[in-house]
Amino acid sequence: MSRLFQFLLKLASEEFYGDVRIRFQRGKVHGQVEVHQFHLEDTLPQPDVNDPKYQQVAAEAARGVGYSA
Repeated sequence: MSRLFQFLLKLASEEFYGDVRIRFQRGKVHGQVEVHQFHLEDTLPQPDVNDPKYQQVAAEAARGVGYSA
């Protein structure tokens, strides 16, 4: 239960905007904790463009964007 509280405190400290669904069975967290986060366009989290994994995905996406009429 302490991990759940720490997670919720983290969301609160980050000014989380969204929904969290927590299932309980016999007083204990049961199954998955679902998190649905919502953003206004100007508050969308941005990636680290220097991250090699990001650069790889961006390059793959750019190759796939080629359009011929």
